[in-house]
Amino acid sequence: MAPYNVFHWSLTHENCVIDEHLAGYRGIFVGDACGANARLDQRSGGRIVHSACNAHARREFVQAESNDAVLASQALSFYRQLYEVEERGKPLDLAARAELRQREAVPIWGRMRLWLESAAAQRALPQSAIGGALGYLRNHWSALMVYLSDPRIPIDNDQSERAIRPLTVGRVNWLFLAHPCAAPGRMQMFSVVSSAHRHHLVIGDYLEDVLYKLADAQQNHPADLELGAGYLLDLLPDRWAQTHPQSVCQDRAEEREIVSDAKRSKRAKKRIAARAGQPTDCK
Repeated sequence: MAPYNVFHWSLTHENCVIDEHLAGYRGIFVGDACGANARLDQRSGGRIVHSACNAHARREFVQAESNDAVLASQALSFYRQLYEVEERGKPLDLAARAELRQREAVPIWGRMRLWLESAAAQRALPQSAIGGALGYLRNHWSALMVYLSDPRIPIDNDQSERAIRPLTVGRVNWLFLAHPCAAPGRMQMFSVVSSAHRHHLVIGDYLEDVLYKLADAQQNHPADLELGAGYLLDLLPDRWAQTHPQSVCQDRAEEREIVSDAKRSKRAKKRIAARAGQPTDCK
């Protein structure tokens, strides 16, 4: 996963905003297929490959359960199988994860494709909730499968959703920035602080050291502040953490790993119990 969080702000959701922001980017973009993201690969001339978020596609069927419980439950069953494969692939290295996806996830997608072309799925009214969910799956089929081509790519963009959650939940506290010119600076600060938090740094220690070094360089050796300079790169959160282990919250990293292991264990117990026909209330 990329080691930094970068926040960008704009007054509108027009295509030109994201196109300009990613003008120099070449690679894979992981995100939902809504709005300006929908045709990002076409607008970039193939420079950017869009890997659509399967959590968003799955959510469409969750919302359509009251409309057609049978089709929705069938779609959710496919997604449960796909996410089980991903859960087992998390602790594996890239080569093993790629092999696991090709061996188990690709056939599931094949069965889902046959289901999507079945008579029952074809009869769904396009304007209905289930029809909308099926249409979303059909329209973004290729983008939803991009993650299978590279073991580094996640099945969804939940990692990004978690990164912006504190901002989304708390933005009522900073709803007004007085002037649009104030927003970019605020986004830069969010980017720095959230990236430091991502690497379990003591935020006060990190900011104190980085701000001091930036001020010193600006006054005494400004050449070290040029883009790509080693001095500047060493201030990035992941590099700074390596040289300041005393300012890394090891207990926070260990707690996250413990929680992650507990979740994997719980899901594994549920899978085993389900296959054995036992109750799946594993706590």
